[in-house]
Amino acid sequence: QEDEMIEALYAQMQRLARLYQFRDANNACIFDLRVNECYLLQLVVEQGPLSVNELSERLGIHKSNASRIAHALSTRGFLTDKPDPDDGRSILWHATASGRKKSDHIKAHLTARYASALAGLDAGTLQILVDGLKRLTDDTEHRIVNPDS
Repeated sequence: QEDEMIEALYAQMQRLARLYQFRDANNACIFDLRVNECYLLQLVVEQGPLSVNELSERLGIHKSNASRIAHALSTRGFLTDKPDPDDGRSILWHATASGRKKSDHIKAHLTARYASALAGLDAGTLQILVDGLKRLTDDTEHRIVNPDS
């Protein structure tokens, strides 16, 4: 029984990962932002201000791509750059009020979709789901950083 459940989990995780992994990053994901723009904006809102190097590292993309995405969000008024007070040669990306509002709007929309999709599950089951996804995510993150473990 447990082996069958793990295989069912594997199948669903593969299905979900494919949907996220292979979608076109250049197509708008939601509210007229591209997938990579959504991720970068959320990162700056939640963890900013951040340098291009930090954005690159945290998103797992090349610095030139992180810079291009940040500039695109800046052009749209969602981010602004300011000199890094600790390193005058570097800039830090900050979310603007408009960027925070956009990020909050996206998060509210997606959490409402999750709530709708998971309606009817009790709080204990939802907690088990969250805990399980966290374990899988932590394991994946660990294996990406330490591939031989």
